[in-house]
Amino acid sequence: QPCSDLGGFTRLLSTPDGRPDGLMGEIPTVLTKQLGAGRCDECSHGFVVMNRPWSLRQYFASKEAASLAEDYLFVIETDHLLLR
Repeated sequence: QPCSDLGGFTRLLSTPDGRPDGLMGEIPTVLTKQLGAGRCDECSHGFVVMNRPWSLRQYFASKEAASLAEDYLFVIETDHLLLR
C-alpha cells in the first residue's frame, strides 16, 4: 500500500552444502547451497559473486517463496547497504 511500512525481513543465506549458522534463531532465514568450484553447470567458474543470482534462483524455487505474502520484494546485498 502507498506509504506503508516494510512487511518483514527474511535473510537469504548461501553456505557450502546449505549449512545453517548461529543467526537463524534471530531472523527468518532461507538456506541455499553455494555453487561449487570448477566449471560445471552448478559451479562458480571462478567467479564467486555468481552465488548471488544462484541463491535467488534457489529461493524462487522454494516453498518459502511460494508462500510470500508481500506485494513487493526488495533484495539488497548487505555488503552494499549504507546506514547513517
